[in-house]
Amino acid sequence: MKTEIETNNLINLGWFYDNAVYYDMKTKKLYKSNLKKNSTGIMLLTPIISTIIGKIIQSISENLEISNFSILFSIVYLSLLILVSGFTVKLMRRKNDYEELEIFPGQLKKFIKDAKVHNILIISISFILSFSILLLFKLFLQVLDFNLFIILGILFVSVLILILEYRPYKRKKVLIELEKNSNSGTNI
Repeated sequence: MKTEIETNNLINLGWFYDNAVYYDMKTKKLYKSNLKKNSTGIMLLTPIISTIIGKIIQSISENLEISNFSILFSIVYLSLLILVSGFTVKLMRRKNDYEELEIFPGQLKKFIKDAKVHNILIISISFILSFSILLLFKLFLQVLDFNLFIILGILFVSVLILILEYRPYKRKKVLIELEKNSNSGTNI
């Protein structure tokens, strides 16, 4: 049965039998979602928009005959990408159908264990991509190649969506709380 919930309070904890599992910070309940089914087109939205915005900024720069690419354009571009990323995550969550998740204690323990490993991967990938973005931005400022700028934007958006969707530090706290509750026999 579909449940209406406030999507701003949700933390994505990972996958359980082909369903995304969300934890509602307000109600302290687990929900499953059909994220995979509903997010296919939405996830393509951000790279496409970041490419379009990058090309628009490139055209503006060329038409205004700006010889040195301004940091201002970079700030405008990245700011627009932040808005697009936030919009994408909100749209993806709103489009999902949520049902309360029924899970047995043994399954919950395995799920938490897997989700902790997944969280370490998310944090590691976020750091690696962030470091790559900094290196690419430094390279971009040296060569001023707009294709590099667009790649930089797509990587930036990828990291933002990863962080906005999974919220790794809040997720870690939720997993610790769920593990403590499951070990003590307390219901979620």
